[in-house]
Amino acid sequence: MIKRGSVVSLAYTLTNAKKEELDKADAATPFLYLHGYGQLVGVLETSLEGMGIGEKKNVIFKPNADDHPLAGETLNFAVEVLSVRDATQEEIEHGHAHDGHGHGHGHDHGHDHGHDH
Repeated sequence: MIKRGSVVSLAYTLTNAKKEELDKADAATPFLYLHGYGQLVGVLETSLEGMGIGEKKNVIFKPNADDHPLAGETLNFAVEVLSVRDATQEEIEHGHAHDGHGHGHGHDHGHDHGHDH
């Protein structure tokens, strides 16, 4: 379940009110982030809190003036949670997720990144 200190891998499609696709990530090249440390727009992070692997959600939000060039647009963020794991101490210290392979590899399932459960 997604909580502060989770490293989350997402597939998503971001579209605007005209249904134009602005951005996307899929299982081959997922979006990886550290939850609870301000890496996502606040409303998105709040919406994803508590979701589990395999869950999907549509989040509609209006970026405000602070959120890059999209201010004033109504955006739809269709998201699917691909994986959730606990962040390592290093990731928490750095404030962002590391995928352990450099970037662009979407197939590190089943590898434990040094957890001591």
